[in-house]
Amino acid sequence: MNTDKIIAHFERIWQGSLTNTELGAQRETDITSILADQEHLQARKTRRQVRSGGPLSVKDANNLIQSHEIEEAGKERRKWKRKAKNAAEKLAERATTEGLGDENQGENNSWVTGYNGQPLYCIDYGPGRA
Repeated sequence: MNTDKIIAHFERIWQGSLTNTELGAQRETDITSILADQEHLQARKTRRQVRSGGPLSVKDANNLIQSHEIEEAGKERRKWKRKAKNAAEKLAERATTEGLGDENQGENNSWVTGYNGQPLYCIDYGPGRA
């Protein structure tokens, strides 16, 4: 092989590597732009409407929407708190009507004592209750 052919092959390889480098950079910018577009399309969109004559800027509208979400979360919290309180009251009422409350404990034990006053057996009222 003479040196002219070697130089020609080297130039060809060099041009190919430059082309590949440029194509790689172009593909990288294309992919970055596609990902940015997809992120924009997949962003959460609000469906809340703002009153006309209300906020004048996007920041004001977002603040109004956020305060509305905070109010809704507070309402939800109060609702669940109220439900928990009602459930606790129902359980306490059921426990006393079924004879499981502390005030009825003495009455329940009175009929299980033997002739000498010793209990015949022990009633288990559950964990933490005597």
